[in-house]
Amino acid sequence: MTGEAALRWSVRLAVGLWLLKAALELRRRGRPPSAAEAAAHAAGCVAYLVHVWTAFASRHGWSHAAAAAHTAAETRRVVGFDAAWGVWVNYAFTLLWAADAARVAAAWLRGRVTGRAADRVVFWAFAFIVFQSTVVFGGDGWRWAGVGLLAAWAVLRCRIWRTGRK
Repeated sequence: MTGEAALRWSVRLAVGLWLLKAALELRRRGRPPSAAEAAAHAAGCVAYLVHVWTAFASRHGWSHAAAAAHTAAETRRVVGFDAAWGVWVNYAFTLLWAADAARVAAAWLRGRVTGRAADRVVFWAFAFIVFQSTVVFGGDGWRWAGVGLLAAWAVLRCRIWRTGRK
C-alpha cells in the first residue's frame, strides 16, 4: 500500500470505528461500556495514530512547519482563509482520542458507567474534528458524504439525548 493510500484508508477506518463506538455508546443506556465499544474506540484510536504517523512520514517529512503550511494551504483553498493553527487542534485531538479511549477502557474494565456530560463533550469534539477534516481534506465525494453522514448522526444523537435514553 502506498503512503497516500495508507493515509486515506487509515483515517476512513478510524472514522468508521469512531462511528461504531458512538453507536454502541448510544445502545448502552446508562450501563458500563461493552467490550465491543471499548475495543472499537481503541482500534479507532490506533487507526488514527497510523494516519498521523503516515501523514508526517510521507507528506510532511516529520516537520511541524510543513504540516502547518499544508494545513494553511488546504484551508485557504477550501474555505478562503489560512488556518495553520489547525495542526495544533489536531495535536489536541490526538491526545483527546487517546485519553478518551483509555477512559472508556477503564470504565469497561471496572464495570463503571462513563459520565454523560463527558460522553457528550467528547462526541461533539469528535464530530467537529471529523466535520472540519472531511470538509477541508476530503475529496469532493468524501467531503459531501462525510457532511451528510455527520449531519444525520448529530440529529440522531440529539433525538436520543432529548428522549433521555443517553
